[in-house]
Amino acid sequence: FGATWSLVGFLLTTLIYVLPQIFMTAELSLMVPLNNGGVVSWVERAFGRAASATVALNMVVYQIVDLATYPSLVVGYTLDVEQSISPWVVTASSYMVIALGLAANLLNIRVATELYTWMLGLILLPFAVGLILSVKSWPVAWAAAIGRAPSTLEPVHASIADLNLYLSTMLWLNTGWDSIGNLAAEVSSPRALLRGLGAAAAACPVVYVLCTFGALAAGRGSWDDGYLGTAYGKFWSPLTPVIVVMGSFANLLLYVSELACLARLVQSMGVRGPGGGFLPSCLASHSSTNSPVAALLLVSLCQCGLVAGFKFEYLVQLSTLTHVVALWFALAAFVQLRTQDPGPERLWVIPGGHRGLLAVVALKGPVLAFLCVAACTKPEVACGA
Repeated sequence: FGATWSLVGFLLTTLIYVLPQIFMTAELSLMVPLNNGGVVSWVERAFGRAASATVALNMVVYQIVDLATYPSLVVGYTLDVEQSISPWVVTASSYMVIALGLAANLLNIRVATELYTWMLGLILLPFAVGLILSVKSWPVAWAAAIGRAPSTLEPVHASIADLNLYLSTMLWLNTGWDSIGNLAAEVSSPRALLRGLGAAAAACPVVYVLCTFGALAAGRGSWDDGYLGTAYGKFWSPLTPVIVVMGSFANLLLYVSELACLARLVQSMGVRGPGGGFLPSCLASHSSTNSPVAALLLVSLCQCGLVAGFKFEYLVQLSTLTHVVALWFALAAFVQLRTQDPGPERLWVIPGGHRGLLAVVALKGPVLAFLCVAACTKPEVACGA
């Protein structure tokens, strides 16, 4: 769809999808008693066990598919390295991400979180250097951003068939907010949860727009997997291998964080009681560091199968479509609990009363409906879901 629609997409997705999603997630996650059941727990409170069983299966399938996109992207970064790399190294890179993700999550959850926080600045550093070096070429980037100059080597011919990939990618870049519900019992306070969600929601579009704008300053390019490394390397050649490594590492850390959420969702579904009991009780086991060992091993085995059989382009569209089902359930549960069952104590509520409720529904409903319609342009994705 070109540079203009990419930049517009980053900003619009934040306004009409991310902000309503984090408000809704915060309110639902902070209903007492707190637990790590996430969407599954919310739906059970709203509609009962039969509905929660359906969404539980959907959430597990969605998150397992979505998790596999990160090792698949690392393959793309590996292929972007200029030097000749043995094919077995490229293949092994995705399995290395799975192994390292498993190892990191066997640690205490707070240790894994601190690792992610400390490494985030290191990951963004080469992009910041490249952005500074690109300043003198910002007029080139601006011309591409507003459509006055081409940003690709060949003319962009977007079609209806590309619409679902575009929308799926935009949602994928801004997904995972509802997964915070799987860590609700781990946060230190409601304020910490709200501050974390707010800071992340503000940072994401800024990082996406600035990194893309700086790459546009390098002139026309292929914009394939790992292209940011190639683009910033035009300003200073050592940036290419550094960004490739940091990009791969960023996907590793994203994999680590989402694996933490998914494993705890699977673990909570193995616990007998409200929001659980949908999976074998053996998956509820944990180590002395409180890591869900059985769930981590099961999810990691599933990841090995997915990265062996599918590419990123298919996985991202499949994960988005399966995610939309869970998002519809979450929105319905939010409306039901707010209007029909206001009894459970909430540690935080969306401001504005019913107006706040209507604002969330008015923004999220059309977005989810449009995603469902767009998925119909890709029968192989719909059949896979």
